[in-house]
Amino acid sequence: MNTTNQTPFPADSVGLVSPNWFTFAENEPFRLESGAALSPVTLEYETYGQLNAQRTNAILICHALSGSAHAAGTMKWTTPSRAGGMTASGRARPLTPTAFSSFAAT
Repeated sequence: MNTTNQTPFPADSVGLVSPNWFTFAENEPFRLESGAALSPVTLEYETYGQLNAQRTNAILICHALSGSAHAAGTMKWTTPSRAGGMTASGRARPLTPTAFSSFAAT
């Protein structure tokens, strides 16, 4: 438990996170190769870390790895990430927000 900043999260956690949503294809359907069309399409996503000035530290976390757009930290209405803390501070975690800017989406 992190006692330095008095939060209820472990020291290597990204803490409390909130999902974001982006909707597209509202006015014109998104066409698939099969000919089917989707409209509108809403993408749920979470971001962790900061993108560097060169924009060379970005990582896309695919849905199959996270099971949802939630890949790290704790949301107000859920338990800690189902991804097992893939994105968190500390050397034991592969996608450290101090080194990478991660984007997880469904």
